[in-house]
Amino acid sequence: MTPIEIGGLRPVNHDFGIVEALPTQNLAPGCTCTFKAATGIYWKLVYTGETTYPWAKIGGPPLRFVDPEGRSCESTTNLSTGVPSMTAPLAMEALFTFGASYIQNSSGELNEALLVLLINGVESEFARWTSSSTFALTAEMVDSVQAIAKGQVATLRYRGTSAKKLVFNRNQFKVDPLRVG
Repeated sequence: MTPIEIGGLRPVNHDFGIVEALPTQNLAPGCTCTFKAATGIYWKLVYTGETTYPWAKIGGPPLRFVDPEGRSCESTTNLSTGVPSMTAPLAMEALFTFGASYIQNSSGELNEALLVLLINGVESEFARWTSSSTFALTAEMVDSVQAIAKGQVATLRYRGTSAKKLVFNRNQFKVDPLRVG
């Protein structure tokens, strides 16, 4: 049975169906829609009416980005080759989960590996691992709730804290929206 519109008002449980832009009219808490991102991912959203992010994600997968290649770094400058990145399809507060494995190819000298999350070019969060072993292998994942505006770019970069050689593997992050607007 299809809900009936009376005088432009929709019932509280109205489902807007699949959309490529969030509905902005005839909204009431409880309305739902399925947002289709340009990447082909679908998110089921429910309207809450909150000010900044009035929609809550209630279903659908996160955006996931992986660089399967090993990337060598012998610098304290962010490595920018092959880094996973994404452009936000909506303004959102999201759970960013990011991590990597790294191998230190130096002879027992202390070095730190840094995995840096940049949002629109600004470092917002990072993971730091310290090792003094040759060929130390560490796998870490870090969770961080961050806000990102529609069209802003989130990028994962990596570097060492000294000029000792590090090889980063399985650099990855996923973005799971909590609330969008």
